[in-house]
Amino acid sequence: MGVRERDGLARRGAVAGAAAYTLGFGVVVVAGLTGLLPEAGLWTRVDGPGYLLVHQASHLPVWQFRPQWAFVPVTLCLAALLVGTGFAVTTETEKQSAGFQAGQAVVIGYFPLTLAATVLLLATNGAVTAIRMIPVLLLVGLVVPALLGGLGGELAVRYR
Repeated sequence: MGVRERDGLARRGAVAGAAAYTLGFGVVVVAGLTGLLPEAGLWTRVDGPGYLLVHQASHLPVWQFRPQWAFVPVTLCLAALLVGTGFAVTTETEKQSAGFQAGQAVVIGYFPLTLAATVLLLATNGAVTAIRMIPVLLLVGLVVPALLGGLGGELAVRYR
């Protein structure tokens, strides 16, 4: 992959990753406002920046080592969104062996918004501590989008 192709991929990844984060956040807000999810736990207390916390929790339905079944439908939507985004940023120019790496470009746009949301949560929610949010930030901002976006990129080079 040449420099020009990498620059194009980085731009596509930044835009697509930011769009995926924004759409995923929208899914969480709509699900919360319309009552599509069971009235349980955090969903009954969500307002304003609290949706950011729910959005981050929705990436990991096994939250605090016990299943949070209320998050599973939203988690599946977020997973499909990230796989689709990884698929979308991967073009025909990527080699068969580079599909996974190309799909991971969504992290370029996804991580900064996850970081900004984490900072906002730390500033507005006294119950949220930086020590507890560091692993969440790394999982939600880097690991999950890299794995799912990479899966989408791999699917793109195999099935396009």
